[in-house]
Order: sequence, then structure tokens, then C-alpha cells
Amino acid sequence: MENAHLDRRVAIQVQGENVVQLLSQLRGEPYVVLLGEPGAGKSTALEYEAIAEGGEIATCREVMNGSPIGESGTAYLDALDEYRSGDGGKDKLMRLANAISKSNIRRWRLTCRAEDWRTTADINAMRRAANNETIIVAHLLPLSDEETQLVLASLGEPDPERFVGEARNRGAGAFLENPLSLRLLHSVVVSNGVWPTSRFDLFEKATRALAHEYDPERETDPRPGADEILSAAAAMSFYLLASGAKVLWRSNALPPGSTENEYIATHSLGLEPRVLEAALDTPLFRGERNTFAPLHRTVAEFLAGRFLARRVVGTREAPVFPLRRATALITGSDQKAPSELRGLYAWFAAHLQSEGDRVGARRLIQHDAATVLAYGDAAAFDTAGRREVLYNLDRDDPYFLSSQDDATVVGGLAGDDLVDDFKAILDAEVRSHLQVTVLQALADGPPVERMSEKLREIVLDAARPLWMRERAAEVLAAKASDRVGMQRGLLDDLAAMKVDRGQLAIRARVLASRSTPDVEFSDLHALLEDFDSLSAKARDGEDNDDTGSLVSLSIAI
Repeated sequence: MENAHLDRRVAIQVQGENVVQLLSQLRGEPYVVLLGEPGAGKSTALEYEAIAEGGEIATCREVMNGSPIGESGTAYLDALDEYRSGDGGKDKLMRLANAISKSNIRRWRLTCRAEDWRTTADINAMRRAANNETIIVAHLLPLSDEETQLVLASLGEPDPERFVGEARNRGAGAFLENPLSLRLLHSVVVSNGVWPTSRFDLFEKATRALAHEYDPERETDPRPGADEILSAAAAMSFYLLASGAKVLWRSNALPPGSTENEYIATHSLGLEPRVLEAALDTPLFRGERNTFAPLHRTVAEFLAGRFLARRVVGTREAPVFPLRRATALITGSDQKAPSELRGLYAWFAAHLQSEGDRVGARRLIQHDAATVLAYGDAAAFDTAGRREVLYNLDRDDPYFLSSQDDATVVGGLAGDDLVDDFKAILDAEVRSHLQVTVLQALADGPPVERMSEKLREIVLDAARPLWMRERAAEVLAAKASDRVGMQRGLLDDLAAMKVDRGQLAIRARVLASRSTPDVEFSDLHALLEDFDSLSAKARDGEDNDDTGSLVSLSIAI
């Protein structure tokens, strides 16, 4: 099992405060309940402890059907939720507690889905099995980056660090925190080692995979289909985000405290109860008892955008909701999304495109192209839509990139259909972040062969800004089908040019992009000789500041 070798982090309550520690640190406690979301790794975490202490794991159902328990003195009891599913759940727990108390075991560990654990009632029911001593309830925490990489390595991923970086760059960080969703991302979405064609495709496949049941013990249970579950999850996600509430509330009772506006009562959403319950019992949501939240905000934003787009387009079950009114729900007076709804706005536009409403999608792009690019997926749009993104990005702010973070996914803009637009932007006299965006899109997106000649022209044009020449060289060096030949050609062309700070910096950058076997000593030697010569001229008073020229190469070395 993919994370059996991990000593997982857990959170426990100590005097009303959440304390984080390793599961192994609870070995001094005689009675432990381990809770987690579907797919969080409860069984493998329990197996880790059983192996470490020389015990054997058994399901609660196996134990109650006669399997021996606790021959090592400790019982490792898995899947309480599966054992007591159906009628008589409370009585089943009492029978389990009686069976434990009549045995010779001195310690026990018990796992359960967080949603199925009834805090006070279940603690009271298990007290007899704990000799009226304290029962520690520990919650499995999401995987850390280090744990994620270890799981990926056990799945056979040759470069876990690269995989994690790629997932975050595509905005799929949410799927890295849960062992099940990580496995699905790796096996379903990245089949045959090929990433999906777009970020939209990644989220579409991963959310659909999470809507299925992956517990072998529940495979034949009566359950709504994945489409129904996704529709319910999308509705709950939309109302949660659009209302500004923090969590979903599944009870008919009043929420705790006086801040009722922080809760969305699920029974008020008009969803069929059996579908709602099934949706909450998937890795798409996290929670326990009556309080639930989406797996991650990015997942909620994607699903919420799907819900709103389908309401605008219309379905057999619901009439068409006007686009203008739908947009008004998630924008301010400037017709742009407030910061907390930018993800929902971006995915709304992408889903409109997916549902066939290209005009509606382009209208959203025209109002807030920067949000659509930064928080959604430009690759989800057709040529006209992506062109709208490109030419509306700097309409209000020529330096729009300064307000974006590293999660901006601009690679989706790249494509042969926009080559003429890219060339026109790079040749424009007015400098803006739009030119940076084009070069970044070419670097992050799929190779665009028709841009090669223009990029080479930029690299060899001494009149161009150095930053533009350097970035163009990076794209050429990284995206060429014959990388070695392209890099060799660039170095030879540059060597024929006047030696100055720019020429040195670009040569260094090209050399830095080459793999170690491809770097020839003569190239390095010539570069260092020219650098020394230029430095000597600077000392003699000539205006040739070579500061920083070799930074890219020194970092690579």
C-alpha cells in the first residue's frame, strides 16, 4: 500500500487546543481512535503501527465474525464505519465494545471515517472497552510535501519533486494532500506519463474520479452515480462560496455559537438527501458529524463554476438563468470578481466555454481577463477566447503581472493559432507585461514551432531589451525538438557577435540550459576568457558593466 511506510502526522485535542504530532508518539496511550476523510490513509496508517509493534490488523467486521483479536496484546481494528453501516449502528458498536472488554487485550487502536464518528455517543459506548480510561481521538492530517513525494516514489514516480512542482504549477495542489486523490492524480490523470492537455481537463478527470467509491467493501452498496454526486457537490460548493460561509451544516439543529452566517444548512439547498449524503461521503469533502468543507478551495471553485455555468446554459431540470444575473452574483460594481470569488469567476468562464456558450465566456473574459488567466485555464477556450484573454490582459493595467503569484498558469495561451498575435505583441514598441506573458506562455505551454524563427531573431537583436533576449533564448533552448542542435546553433551565432554584457549573459544562459554531457569545455573556456577581457576593459574605464552576466551559469553549476 502506497503510504504504509509513513509515520503520519495527526492532530489531537489537549486542553481544548489542537496539538500536532506523529502517530507513533501515541504508542504510550492505551486507547486510540484514528479518524480521517475517505482516502486519507487510515488503514495504511494503522498497518504502519501494527507492523512497528509486531501486531496484526483486522477489520471490525472480521473480529465480530469470529476472527481472533489482540493476540499480541494490542488490537488493531480497522473500518468501524464499514462494520456498523446500515441499521443498528449503535448496537453494533456496543457489541464490539463488549467483545473487546471480554478479551485479554490491554490496548487497542480503532479507525473510522471522520464523518461516521459520533464524538460523545461513540466515546461513551467505547468506555467499557477502555476500562473507563481516557480515549485519545486523533485526526489524520493532510500529507506534507515530503510525505507526498514519498508516496509518489512508492507509486513508481521517477521524479516526485518534479511531479509535485508540475501539479502546483497547474493549480492541482489540492490533489496532493490526500493519498487517494494523489494516487488518482498519478494513475488516472497522468496515465502513461502524459499530463492532460489542460488544467481544466485535469480538474474534470480528478473530480470525477473522486466521486466514485474506491472502498472494496462498499463497491456494491446502493449509491447514486458519479454524475449525480458531482452535481450535488457542485451545488454545495457554489452556495458555500457565493454566500461567504465557511462550512456546510448537515443538522436540523442550530449551528453552534451565534455566527449562523458562517454555516450553510445543507437541507435548505433542495438536494435529494441520499445524493447529498453520498456526496459528503466522498474525498470531495472533509468533515465529521455535521460540519463539512470542500477538499480544497480550488476544487470547490471548479465545481461551483460548473454549477453556475449549467444554470446559465439551462438543463432539463432547471430553466435558463440569465448570464447578467449570474455574473452579478459573483462580481462587484466594476463587473469584476472580488478577491475571494476570483477562482469561481474564472472557472465559470471556462465551464461556459465547455457547455457551448462561447459568447458568454468571451463576455466574462472581456470584463476580467487577468482573473480568467490567473485562476482558471486559458487552454479551455477556443482561439477567439484565448485571443480575448491576450488582448484584454493589460487593458486596465500594463503591469498586471505584478499582482499575480506563482500559481498563474499562462502556458494555456500557447498555440500555433495565436502565432501572428504573439509576433505582433513582441514587436510592439510599447513595453508591457503582455510581452512577458507571451514569452512565459511559450515557455510553460506546448512547443510552438512556428515561433522559433522570431525567437531566434529576438535573441540575436542587440537593440532588443536584454530581458527579452534572455527569455527568448531560454524558450528556444528548452522547446526545440533538437535541443542540442538548437543550442549549438545559438552559441555559434552569438560567438560571431560583439562581446558585450548582453552577449555574455545570453551565452551563459544557453550553456546553463544544457545537460552536463552536452557542455563542451571549449565553450566554457571561451566564455570565461571573454568575460575576463570585458572585465579588464571595465577596469580601464570603458563602459562595460558585466555585473551579473554569469549568474545563470553559476547557479546551474
